[in-house]
Amino acid sequence: MKRVLLALAFFLMVIPFSGAGQYWVVDYDTERYAWLEGMTLVDENIMVTGTFTMAVDKNGSILWVKDIKGVDIEAFSGGAVLVGGRPNPYVAKLSGNGEVEWQKRYVGNGVFVPAKVAVDPDGAIIAVGTSWPDKGDSDIWVLWLDENGSVLRSRIYGTGYDDEGRAVVLAQNGDIVVAGTTSFGTDKVILILKISQNGRIEWSKAYDGSYSDVPNDIVLTSEGIVVAGNKYRLNLVDYIDDKPLYEELLKDSWLLFLDEEGSIKGAYSYWKEGKLTSIDMTQEGHLIAGGIIWELQPISGHASYLKVFPSILGVDGEGDVLWHWVCGGDNGDVGDVEVTSEIFLAGFLGKFPRDFSSYGERKALIMRIPLNGDLWWCSICREGNAAKRPIEFREVHVELKGKDVEAIPHEINTQVKDVNVKREVLCHVEMDIPGSSSVVCEASAKITGSALVIVLAMVLAAVMVIKGKRS
Repeated sequence: MKRVLLALAFFLMVIPFSGAGQYWVVDYDTERYAWLEGMTLVDENIMVTGTFTMAVDKNGSILWVKDIKGVDIEAFSGGAVLVGGRPNPYVAKLSGNGEVEWQKRYVGNGVFVPAKVAVDPDGAIIAVGTSWPDKGDSDIWVLWLDENGSVLRSRIYGTGYDDEGRAVVLAQNGDIVVAGTTSFGTDKVILILKISQNGRIEWSKAYDGSYSDVPNDIVLTSEGIVVAGNKYRLNLVDYIDDKPLYEELLKDSWLLFLDEEGSIKGAYSYWKEGKLTSIDMTQEGHLIAGGIIWELQPISGHASYLKVFPSILGVDGEGDVLWHWVCGGDNGDVGDVEVTSEIFLAGFLGKFPRDFSSYGERKALIMRIPLNGDLWWCSICREGNAAKRPIEFREVHVELKGKDVEAIPHEINTQVKDVNVKREVLCHVEMDIPGSSSVVCEASAKITGSALVIVLAMVLAAVMVIKGKRS
């Protein structure tokens, strides 16, 4: 009996869990408010940007950290191209060791405030964002730049209302698909534009749902286009100097499925309070999306406070839920997702003070997890309950026009400093050798899913052996 139990314990230590490689969840503390919004893979390393820009190796070890704030980053020519949003918009080229090769601000039809960046097959940098003029309505602004940041083409796209460019994805032929919004009063509807390499609008569509809808990221699939975003509504809370003060309440997190011409195939919500901020696709055609979930947690009596959890969702090509995990303490987000043969995520984790005297702490977060999304090995994560629920979007007619505009580059000369960052491994699992695994977590690991099935099967086998010996 004892020998059998010892053998069982040994086998439980070396069972081959699903996936292969080293997976980890690591936070990076600068002793100040920190988060990450963009991520890219450069050779064998990971480069991220947010309140700082950093490179880590595939084990999450820090290579360098620079005091450069950014909203998106894309691998380019052995380094990366980086964009920064408000209040200091720019486009910059970084070398692989974090040195700024050039950094420029573009002015023409107002100030160009980039949101996302991509690199086309010919090596052109495509920055998408919004033009913010001193007077008048904003427009979607697309800049095509060469490797030195010189302007190849500059065009704005507008409806005559306030329009914003929020995301971009490249087609195989070098065309781009841009996701943005246009505003009617306090409501926003989604804009999707297919733009050729010469800047001409191939087609454009607008989509209206209940409340306001915001697209946060976009991906192309073999079946068309998938947009990730969220609904929100503005709640009037007060007046200041006779001007209304609104608070933004997040509603449904959704995926919008379109065909290649932008016609609606389906739209689905996965949880009620929260948003999906980023999306990428596996080689099998599955979709990996990151975002947040809001939950009200009771304190005492009728009082409660809001917890914000990073959320990771896997769905198939039809939008059916494959898996869902929720991580973190009581404040966090997933800012970007990159998918190869593994999943990489960047965002932040934090905690609110119980007296709500401040926003609390935020630490930058990077995760490297298996392609099947299994996070049983990490104690700060739990299985979520995302459910696919159809929601309504309808196409609406919007006149959208594009025109060339001047974009004057202004060199930005700033001294970039190194940043002191403390790395902490929250969870780690090694599964490099088939048939073996070791788990190290901040707290005890949870065994769920496929691992639990294996454990139960081995327990049953042990019981049968014991019964056989007794008989």
